[in-house]
Amino acid sequence: MSEYTLHFSSKRGSDDSQYKLMELPKELVHLIEKETQDQFTIRGRDDDDAVLCTADKTYNIRAVMVSNSFCVLTPPNGDEPGDAVIRATIDHILELSPSIAKLHRLRGMLRGCEYDEDSDGRGDRERRMLKVVKSELQASDAELEAGLRDMRVLVLNGELRPMTPGYLNHVLELILNTLVSLSRSTDGAPILDIIETIQSDHEISPDVSRQIMSWFGRIDSSLSAETWIMDVDAVVRQIGIGILSAYRSSSIEQSEFMKRWRTTVGDSFENRISLSLLQGNYLLTDQFATTSPALSYFPSSELPISPADRFAELFLVQPKWKAADIVPFLDDIVVDSKDKDKLLMKFARSITDKDGVTYYTSRGGTIA
Repeated sequence: MSEYTLHFSSKRGSDDSQYKLMELPKELVHLIEKETQDQFTIRGRDDDDAVLCTADKTYNIRAVMVSNSFCVLTPPNGDEPGDAVIRATIDHILELSPSIAKLHRLRGMLRGCEYDEDSDGRGDRERRMLKVVKSELQASDAELEAGLRDMRVLVLNGELRPMTPGYLNHVLELILNTLVSLSRSTDGAPILDIIETIQSDHEISPDVSRQIMSWFGRIDSSLSAETWIMDVDAVVRQIGIGILSAYRSSSIEQSEFMKRWRTTVGDSFENRISLSLLQGNYLLTDQFATTSPALSYFPSSELPISPADRFAELFLVQPKWKAADIVPFLDDIVVDSKDKDKLLMKFARSITDKDGVTYYTSRGGTIA
C-alpha cells in the first residue's frame, strides 16, 4: 500500500465552499460511462430550489448530512510541502431524486401571448422567446417540448404563442372536415393536401397547421410524401375540452354537452366520444334528483403543484370523490403510480360503501 505525506492547506477553511460532492443515480452513471453527448445542467431562477436536468429528465437536488466527513486532496502547489494537500472537509453530499418537470409557471409567463384568429401575428403583445423561457423553467429539453405540446403552445420564429381553446377547436374542425371532403384516411393522410386546402380556403398558416397536426398524431416522413397518422382520440378529446372550457364558472347538462360534442366532431368521429377522455378536466355535479348531471370545466393543469395544496383545492370544491375521479387529478404531480398511492394515503382517507365503491375524503373532513 502506498504511503503519502498529508498537509493541511493554509486556505482550507475558505476552500470548503468550493467543493461539492454529488451522488449520482445509476442511470446517470450509465450516461457518463457511455460518454454520450448528453449534458447535465442546473436550471431555474436564483430563488428556486436547484434541479439538475439531463436531455429528458429532471432531478431534485437535496443536501444530506453525512456521519463521516470527506477530505478533498490535491497535489501540492509551489512551495507547499508533502505529497498531497487537504484542501477542504465536506460534511454533506448532494443527493438526486427523480422529479416531475416544473412547468407550472409557464402559463403565467405566456399570458398575453395567446394566438387566435384576431391576433395571429399582428398587433402589440407580450413576447416570450423559447430560449429565454427554457433558461427559467426547471425541466429538461424533452420535458419542455412535451409540455409545450400538451399546453398547445405554438413555436413561431422562436416565439411562444399558446393557442386559445376556441381557435384550436376551430382549426381542428377544419382539419376533420378537410379529411372527410378529400376522402383521406386518418391512418395516413398526405399532409400537403390538408395544409394547402386549409390555407387556400381559410387562410390558416401552414406552420400553424403542421404544428397542430404534430400535436394530435404522428408525421411519417419515410415515404416520398409526408403523411399524417391521426390520433383520433386525442383530437376528439381536445374538441371536447374546447367546448367545455366555456363553462368554467357555470355548468352545462351532460346530455346537452354530449350532443354538442357529437355534432362538432361530425358523423365520421361521433362514435369515439366518451366522457372518460376528459378525465382530469371536469367536475360532475348531480345536486338534485330531478335534474340530470351537469359538467363544469375544472382542469388539473391549473391546480397547485404542491400535493398539500392540490388536495386542499380538490376537497374544497368537492368534499367526496370516487377513486376513479380523483386519480386523474394527480397525474401531473407524481413521477409514477406508486407516488399516487402514497399521496392518497397521506392526504385522504378512503371509504368503501355497501356497493363496493371506494370514495376519498379529506383526512380532516366528514362524509356527506
